[in-house]
This record gives sequence, C-alpha cells and structure tokens, in this order.
Amino acid sequence: MQNRRGSIMRSSLGAFLACLALVSGAPVQKKAPSLIDKALAAAFPGAKIERVTCKLNPKELKRVGELAGQKAPKKSTTFAYVARRKGKVVGTAFFDAHKVRTKNETLMVAVSPEGAVMAVDTVVFREPPEYLAQDRFYASLKGRRQGRGLRLGRGLDGTTGATLTCRAVADASRRILALHEVLGEKVGRAKKEPTQKETPQKETPQKKTPQKKTQPKTQPKTQPKTQPKTNKATGAPTGKCPAGS
Repeated sequence: MQNRRGSIMRSSLGAFLACLALVSGAPVQKKAPSLIDKALAAAFPGAKIERVTCKLNPKELKRVGELAGQKAPKKSTTFAYVARRKGKVVGTAFFDAHKVRTKNETLMVAVSPEGAVMAVDTVVFREPPEYLAQDRFYASLKGRRQGRGLRLGRGLDGTTGATLTCRAVADASRRILALHEVLGEKVGRAKKEPTQKETPQKETPQKKTPQKKTQPKTQPKTQPKTQPKTNKATGAPTGKCPAGS
C-alpha cells in the first residue's frame, strides 16, 4: 500500500510541477529517449514502431528451441517491435537479455520480413569492455539466416579474446530468428506463398505402327548363254548332223 501511495504522490507532484511550468512560461523538458528507443531509431530510421505482445504456448516454445538448436525458452511472453514505413512492414526487432560470462548483456536483433538478420546492436553490456566483440563481427551477421551460418566455428568467425561474447550473440540471433518464424505474420513476417509441387506429366506412349519388312527385290539370276561348240574343220556346231549328210 505504501508503494502504491508513494507512486500516486510522485505522479501528482509531477503533474503539479508541469502545470507550474506552463503557468510560469518555463519550457517543459521532454522525456529522454530510452536505450530501446535509440536502438529502434538507429535500426529503422523514420519508421513507425508498433510494440506487439506475444504469448507462446508450450508447443510453440518447443518449436523455437528446435529451430534454434537450443533448449526451449522458459518465458512464454515476448515483445516484438514491428517497424513500418508507409504502412509496409520493413522489419521487426526483438530484445534478448542473457548471460555472457558471469554478467548479462542485452541485444537488439532486427529481422527482415523474409527472416534474415538486418542488424545486431548491443544495448546493455555488463561485462568488462574488453570482452566486447569487434564491429566487423556484428557486421558479418547481416543477411544471415537460420542454420549453420549462425553457429560460431561453423561458418561464423568470432573475435579473438571475445569468444564467449560472440557465441552468446550467435545463440541469441538464432533464438530471435526462431521466434520470428514461429510467430509469423503477427510480428510482420512475410507470408509464405504455397509452393505448388510440380507433378511430372506422364508421357503417353505412342503406339508404334508395325512397319512391314520389305523384302529386297531379287532379280532373277540370268543364266549365261552358252555358245554351241563348233567343229573347227567344218564350222558346223557339234552334236548336230550337218544338213544333207
């Protein structure tokens, strides 16, 4: 009750001071943007941001863990920040807090509607500054999708001296991409167009018309004409009696 009363008194005092400033003509100080607001503005300049509260059921949590290659998340509620320009979704950001070595860091991972990493920004880093990964490591995450390309040592090179940080960033990126895929269109993911399986058309066998075997025309063998033998003395053919004999 005391906490609630204290909050009411503080809000009332704030309202009184604001009214006093208006009456006296003193400028009213605007609320300073939070770290989250700054990160979102850097990721999506000029975009309108909508915060979406998402609750995942046990089946969805399990699916997130399977896609990320990790244990299923324990928290069933997460927040997605959907960015739009002229009514069109240009990306979605998630914030992920996790332990690096002994202390925590908070990352913002921006995801394209197609499910690729757009940017990774370190919002809070409690570890010593020398454990931060180099800028080229964060830049190398841009455009990567779920899979081996987001596993340290399996297509993703880390930073010397910041291996634990790089591994934590890669793990968080896979979790965020898994969340983005499981939550789907409610967080601005592009709708998947159903791919029609091309059924191979059966070729209708053409009926082969039996071709008649044409026998080659054999020309009748012509018997060579045998010349009748003639008698050398008389010149008459042999075997026949000469006329008048």
